[in-house]
Amino acid sequence: MGDTGLVSVIIPTYFRNDLLRDCLLSVTNQTYENAEIIVVDDSGEQYADEIVNQFDGITYIPFEENQGPNAARNMGIRVSSGNYIQLLDDDDCLDEEKIKRQVSIFENNPEVGVVYCGGRSEAIGEFFPKEGARGDVLRLALQFELPSCVTSTMLARRDIVEDVYPLPDVPGSDDTYWKIEFAQRCAFDYVDDLLVTKRAPDTRRGESRGAVDGTWDILDRYADLYDEFDEDVRRIAESKATKREAQYSLRSTSWSCRKVL
Repeated sequence: MGDTGLVSVIIPTYFRNDLLRDCLLSVTNQTYENAEIIVVDDSGEQYADEIVNQFDGITYIPFEENQGPNAARNMGIRVSSGNYIQLLDDDDCLDEEKIKRQVSIFENNPEVGVVYCGGRSEAIGEFFPKEGARGDVLRLALQFELPSCVTSTMLARRDIVEDVYPLPDVPGSDDTYWKIEFAQRCAFDYVDDLLVTKRAPDTRRGESRGAVDGTWDILDRYADLYDEFDEDVRRIAESKATKREAQYSLRSTSWSCRKVL
C-alpha cells in the first residue's frame, strides 16, 4: 500500500518536449500539494532530460531504448509510492483543481476505486461524463460508452491499479482495457466538470491504426465477459468498433467522389 493521501503522477513521454513542459507545469500548479511526479522517457535518448531539469523534485527515468507507452507506465507504477495513481499523457494538461477534487470524492466514498472527469479537446471540443455513469459501469465500459473516462481524466486507487498491473502491451485503446478491468473490481464516480485539456498533436495514438486494432482486440480479449451480458452489449461495441475503423480509413485514404459514381 502506498502513502495515504499521496498521489503519484506518472507521465510517459516520447519526443514531445514542447508539450511535456506544459504538462509538467499543470501538475506542479495543482492545489493538491501531496503529489510525486514521475517522468518515464521512452525515447531511448534521454530526450526529455533538458525539460525535466527545469523542475524540482521530479523522478526522471530514461529508458535505454524505446519500449512503448505501457512499458513506461508499468515502470512508473513500479517505482511510485502514492495511494492514488494518475496516469497522464504528455500532451495533456490538468486543471489546477483536478486532483484535489477527485481525492475529495475518494475520501468520502471508500467503495469508489476510480474517479474521472470531463475535459476540453482541441480535436472534438468539450466532453462531459455520461450522466449517471457511476457505481457499476462495467456494462457501459464493454459498450465503449464511457467516452470521457480516458487515461488522463482518471484517478485510481493504488490497490485497483496493482490488481491490474502489469499493463499489457496492447496496440491501442489502452484506456478501454483499463476501464473494463477496473470496472470488474470497483465502483466509479466522476467530477462533472472540465478538468483536463487534451491537445491535438500530429502523432495522436488515439487516431492511429493501433487504436482501431486495439478496439477489436478488446472484443476478442473479453469474449467470455461479453457472453455474460445480453447480445446488445456486444452488438453496440461492434458497431462502435466498425465506425472507428471506417473513420480511420476515411482519414488515411485518398479518394474521389468520382470513384463511387
